Amino acid sequence: MINTKLVPHSEISNCDIISIDRDDTFYVIRPDLDLYITSSNFNTGANITVRNLHVSSKGNHYVARNHEFYIIKSKTYRRVEDMRSDKAGKKLTLHKKCQDGDHYMCTHSQFYIIKGQTVLQVSDMQRAADAREFTLHPKCRGGLYYWSRGKCFYFLKPGGESGFEYCRTTSLESASNFVVLSMSMDIVRFLPGGLAFEMPSSTRLEQIHAADNTKGSSEKKFTQSFTVKKGHVTKKETLIEHNWNIKIEKKINSGLLTDALVKSQLSLSAEYGGKNISTNSEEWSDERSESIVFDVTVPAGECKALYQAVHSVGQDLKIFGMDLKFSPKKLSQNATLAEFKALPNYAPGSA
Repeated sequence: MINTKLVPHSEISNCDIISIDRDDTFYVIRPDLDLYITSSNFNTGANITVRNLHVSSKGNHYVARNHEFYIIKSKTYRRVEDMRSDKAGKKLTLHKKCQDGDHYMCTHSQFYIIKGQTVLQVSDMQRAADAREFTLHPKCRGGLYYWSRGKCFYFLKPGGESGFEYCRTTSLESASNFVVLSMSMDIVRFLPGGLAFEMPSSTRLEQIHAADNTKGSSEKKFTQSFTVKKGHVTKKETLIEHNWNIKIEKKINSGLLTDALVKSQLSLSAEYGGKNISTNSEEWSDERSESIVFDVTVPAGECKALYQAVHSVGQDLKIFGMDLKFSPKKLSQNATLAEFKALPNYAPGSA
């Protein structure tokens, strides 16, 4: 398995997993993408549908109770019937005891709030009614995400050699009826960092042109016209959206669904299979060719070169960087992205 990890809820607190009993459905919510997916079975990845998330439904934690969604933001929460439209939306205040939880769940009409290794159980998050605390069972610790459904609690374990597993139990206190299930990669793919397990990201520095005067005995002027690729290229059919029923009613903040997921993956650190690239600063448009004039004067015995970064996720998804960097010498084959970023941007006449 690729040496990378999923981003836990603790590090990307606006992504969450919940379930609601009224329609027998699991949800993975990505407010950073303005999207969420639903599935009737995380084990098989059955009936996956992608939908828009309403702007007022963006929060830090999510939990569902009966027919309503609870969107938690700091010291308040918003209760809605539909995360696509803010239907019957109402803002309420969290009781002090219910604030600053690591994970939130609801089952048996009771809310369960995990804080470290302690679980707070309440019947009402406004008043902390019927509050009870207990210790999280050792077998139930260390989950990346926690959610509940019916009479059961679930949590996602870090990926191992056998893939991704999530656990089900009827008690966080005793770990009774404990079962381990595998999670479909169609679900994992939508989680932060999930793309890297099937489609690793990479960056290469491409030498666009070199003005070589290493063998010259005097200063020499070079003027060369050529074209470079900029923007992104994505094949129409990709593994990312395989088995997904896409019902996006409005354009998402990053354009196409695949584009949004790829940009998110590249923005992550190497620990999570990304490249720590500020993709918001990259102009995300269809691949195009741009004419460039490389106009440079090179002293005798020197070589000046022009470079571009090309970022990839898998084999089919690429971004040709918007910046061209000027180097007073050829970079080594092992040159890093940090070295590239430290170089000045090239503009005709600037070299």
